[in-house]
Amino acid sequence: MDRSTFIYMDPKVPHNASQCATCWKFTGSSCLEFTSKDHIVAEGSCGLYSTGTPNPENKGQEHGGSTPKEAGYVIRKVRCEHCEYFEDGDNDCLLFRTLNIPNYKVDPDGCCNANEAKDEEKEKPNKAQTLKRYTR
Repeated sequence: MDRSTFIYMDPKVPHNASQCATCWKFTGSSCLEFTSKDHIVAEGSCGLYSTGTPNPENKGQEHGGSTPKEAGYVIRKVRCEHCEYFEDGDNDCLLFRTLNIPNYKVDPDGCCNANEAKDEEKEKPNKAQTLKRYTR
C-alpha cells in the first residue's frame, strides 16, 4: 500500500479545503455528482471535490454518477488539522508514517479520504491499530 491508496489534496482555498461551499459542483443544496434527491450542505465534504464557485443554476443537472457514500461524503471539517493522524508542529501524518510513506509532510489545511475526526478524549491510534484499519 502506498500514497496512491489515498486521495490527499493540498489546499487551494485556505481554511475551506474540500468543503462543498468552495466546490463548483455544489448547487446550494445538491451536487452534480449525486442525484437531486441527495441533500448536500455547504459544510459537507467528499473525495470528488473540485475547487470553484458553486452555481445554483446547475440545480437539476445532477447525474447520479456516484452516491454520497461512495464519494466519502461527510458533514464535518476534514482538514488535516482536524484529523487524529495529524502531528501538529511537524505537519506530519501518523497514518502515512505508519504505512511507511517516509518524510511526507501534509499541510494543516490539506485533507485526504482517510481523515478521522479528532476526539480529544481518545488516544491516538497506535501503529498496530492503524495498520489493521487500512490493510484489511
